[in-house]
Amino acid sequence: MTGLPNRALFLKIFNRLLASRGVATDPIDRAFIARAELTTEDLALVRTIVQLGQILGLRVVAEGIENAAQLDALRTLGCELGQGYHLCRPTDPDLLPPILGEAFTRTS
Repeated sequence: MTGLPNRALFLKIFNRLLASRGVATDPIDRAFIARAELTTEDLALVRTIVQLGQILGLRVVAEGIENAAQLDALRTLGCELGQGYHLCRPTDPDLLPPILGEAFTRTS
């Protein structure tokens, strides 16, 4: 995805951010980070969304994180929250407390 489709997605996200000012979180659509290797344009769009979310007081969540490179890029761009297979596969809710405890131990 290059050029116009990315801009159209950006405008969609931008409008959603503005419309949801009263909401505490807003997602970065997986379309922005779906490539195995993020392009300069992808990174610029994600950086803009993260910064705009911060200006509006939103907690921005990246969706569809599937590898370490995507996670590292998002962290570098200031995105502190994310979801996706790289972070945790779909899981039985009863198994979540030990998984979350393990993740907390690794990151603290």
